Amino acid sequence: MKGIFFRGNLEFRLEVDGEQWRPGGEIRGRLIVRNHGKESHGAPVQVTLALGSEKKVKAKAEGAFKKIDLRSFPLALLAGGTSQPLEWAFPLPLTTPVSDSLASLYLVYGAESAAAPPEAGALQLRIVPHQHVEDLIDVLSTTYRFPVKKILAADHKGGVEVKLDPPEGGKRYSNTDLLVTTFHLVPGENGAPADLDVEFDFHLREVDARSGGVNVKKSRRALDRSIPVRELLHGFNQRVNREAFERVVDGVFGEVYG
Repeated sequence: MKGIFFRGNLEFRLEVDGEQWRPGGEIRGRLIVRNHGKESHGAPVQVTLALGSEKKVKAKAEGAFKKIDLRSFPLALLAGGTSQPLEWAFPLPLTTPVSDSLASLYLVYGAESAAAPPEAGALQLRIVPHQHVEDLIDVLSTTYRFPVKKILAADHKGGVEVKLDPPEGGKRYSNTDLLVTTFHLVPGENGAPADLDVEFDFHLREVDARSGGVNVKKSRRALDRSIPVRELLHGFNQRVNREAFERVVDGVFGEVYG
């Protein structure tokens, strides 16, 4: 992925390795600066990892970006000169939020004095759920046939909220309007996933017995589970053991649906 930004006589070219990234990984790339002017340039440049509010970014409002981390580079360019690639990398901890319609990570780049657009360039990043969480979502959508409606960042701690519709034509789930499942991967001492916290929030319809008729009232039932990640993974490839998670889901569904 690439981004290009011009400020005065300087051209900033940002090259990023990859097209999407996951919490627990790393994003890396390089910044190349070219001086199109007739005078030398001698001021630092930087690349900043920031969280952008989509509403404010579109409105070009003040405070659209919240700085998370940055890399600064001294730079001296003669007229017409081009810098060597300035290599940078940012770790993405498990608490990194996934991209959604409300907010997303950005790379903001340009002169060190430029904190945000329009004085700096901004490249939006696509952060998708951790592979473990993606595998767990797949279990719900394929084994239990709950189609995914929407995936959101649940909070600033890296939670992933998944909204799922109930299967069509299934009597067992006929009183279910929506299932909202929130996943949190809790890091251990080495930063790798140690525990998985899951909340199953069922949006249900029930007959209101107090009305003495057929009136239906809406209700919700939430059940929490906390599981050591090692109990959910295959030892040979560290991918999710579907049967292990299915046992968890079966237990939860048994409490709700009988």
